[in-house]
Amino acid sequence: MDEIIEIGKSLGYKGEYTYLRYEKIASILNKLGSGTILNIGCGFGIFDHYLSERFKVLGIDSERKEIEKAKELAKKFSRYFEYKLTDAMEFKTNEKFDFVLCSELLEHLKDDSKFIEKLKHFVKPGGYVLITVPNIQQLRNRFRGLFGLKPIFMDRTHLREYTRKEIETLIENSGLDVLEMHRIVIYFPFENIIKVFIRPRSRIRRSILRLLPDAASHFIYLCKAKGDET
Repeated sequence: MDEIIEIGKSLGYKGEYTYLRYEKIASILNKLGSGTILNIGCGFGIFDHYLSERFKVLGIDSERKEIEKAKELAKKFSRYFEYKLTDAMEFKTNEKFDFVLCSELLEHLKDDSKFIEKLKHFVKPGGYVLITVPNIQQLRNRFRGLFGLKPIFMDRTHLREYTRKEIETLIENSGLDVLEMHRIVIYFPFENIIKVFIRPRSRIRRSILRLLPDAASHFIYLCKAKGDET
């Protein structure tokens, strides 16, 4: 895994928090068994290498260079991953998957509500949808609010970020039921300075996350289609 992390960092995924999120998502999926995964907005496919070898992955992304690199890495590490160049909003398939992963994607889409409604149509009966989004009310933005400052996004390409109520309403209205909700990573004000003294994997961060769970930087939701009791 160290090698894939170093490759990820060379491709621009430099923050330790990205890999903490990957570990958490993979732990949730790996516990659920095996099967096929549709990874929408897969990027360079770095996350896919965190999965057990029991999984087969179809990753889609709209960036050609990322899809080409994802294919290269799958071949390098002899993993059964397939990647296709396509826009998430335009993607269509008759294939159904055991798992659909939509991680750090909704905040980039112009019509997030229209897109999230599509997810349940890609999953098999008894399958799961896993969604992750950034939390606009994370710790550093709460700190900014104390001084009357506007919240800032985690990435300049984000069109929006979500409060817990906003994302849960979006999921509810899309025809999905939440089975599990997880929170991951505490991101401090002046993070670039503080992380030198309080490392991303430190007990201090985990303790703060337990005390202030809704101040996490990201929310993770494991869902099923409404009415699916298989």
